Amino acid sequence: MKSTKENLMYRRIFGIQMKKICYTKEYLKYKRTFVFGQKIREAALKYKQLLLCNKMTEIICIWYRNGAQREKKKYT
Repeated sequence: MKSTKENLMYRRIFGIQMKKICYTKEYLKYKRTFVFGQKIREAALKYKQLLLCNKMTEIICIWYRNGAQREKKKYT
């Protein structure tokens, strides 16, 4: 089993039509979409559109710690 530190996930909340939408790991896992770094943002935006069309309340997205760290290094 991995430690909790290794299983860190980053969650982003988007305000859509006065509703907060949480992006967590299960939805993208269900959609078989696994992306790292900047691609995760693109996927989140795509599923954000799906959420508006389907009137869903929660959408899910995996935030990988290492990918986020690499992304920060690119901009600094």
